[in-house]
Amino acid sequence: MKKSLLRKISICLTLVLGMAVFSGCNRKITIDYGYDAKDYITELAEYKGVEYTPDNRVVEESEVDAYIQKVLENATTWTETTDQKVSLGDKVTIQVKATDADGMYLPELSTSDDYDVVLGSGSISDNYENFEESLVGMLPGRTKQIKCIISDTFEGEKYRGQEITFTVAVVTAYSGTVPSLTDGFVNTLTSGKYTTAEGYRKSIRDMYETKLEEEKHSNRYEEIIETIMNNTKVSSYPEDVLKEQIERTTSSMDMYAAIYNMETEEYCQDRFGCTIEEYAKRVVLQEMILQQVVEKEGLTLTTKEYKNNLDEFAQSVGYSDGEALLEKYDKEYVQKNMLLQKAMDLIYDSSVPKQ
Repeated sequence: MKKSLLRKISICLTLVLGMAVFSGCNRKITIDYGYDAKDYITELAEYKGVEYTPDNRVVEESEVDAYIQKVLENATTWTETTDQKVSLGDKVTIQVKATDADGMYLPELSTSDDYDVVLGSGSISDNYENFEESLVGMLPGRTKQIKCIISDTFEGEKYRGQEITFTVAVVTAYSGTVPSLTDGFVNTLTSGKYTTAEGYRKSIRDMYETKLEEEKHSNRYEEIIETIMNNTKVSSYPEDVLKEQIERTTSSMDMYAAIYNMETEEYCQDRFGCTIEEYAKRVVLQEMILQQVVEKEGLTLTTKEYKNNLDEFAQSVGYSDGEALLEKYDKEYVQKNMLLQKAMDLIYDSSVPKQ
């Protein structure tokens, strides 16, 4: 009897301890923001039922057609021609020397290396007016002078609107044969993933529809949070958090500014219409608002949710999986943003379309 009783007690303890351990494995994660949003937000705007502008766009068949046409053109088979005048649609290998109105050589607009262009593609003519069209009728091995006006959107601002003289040598020329969208072409192109032209076409439409829905979602949220931020009142910003965000914003914009040959502050003004500090303040304000929503709505993140949803969250912000995300950001930062995502979802789901 005694042995049996002890066994029952042992079993009960095992069950109780097991439940305690199990509960501990799904505990609520404590998030440290490094500050309390209540100390800075003096009046939080209404965040539920915020109006947004409905977006009724749909994927047009012409978009699918254009994508497929581009795929077909990229699969063009090229055959070199030697005694045939080039025409739109032909591919030519060229060398270019550029001079300004005073005859000064412009190395940044020139190339002594071979450069391939498909005439009529717009890859050059979009910046140099009628450049490609001016080469029509030339024979391989010939040289021609053409004058082009530089477009107002050209990357090099000092050349915009100028007339530049280009001496163009057509080194070689090729005529192309564009394939048709057949089952066989699709099967080869996709390595057997799609075996019919119809199935491939549907996949392209699905891709565009997914992209459009993501864009609609993003635009809707941006409009909603902008409304909330514009109507929320703050006394100040957490100094260390704002400083860190300014540094992070500057770092992320440096590369893009360099691409466009601009100072980072100049790039921010040109792209977003504000200074880096103003941009950073908007980012911090959004986080403070979401922190307040988390607190008011009693939102939490458990260890189980973190583990189960990490990969999905990582993919939603552009990473292949949770492991890749954690290589870039520390665990606590990711957990904080997963919780803030819950606040974002609540705001989004409660929004209503404008009548």
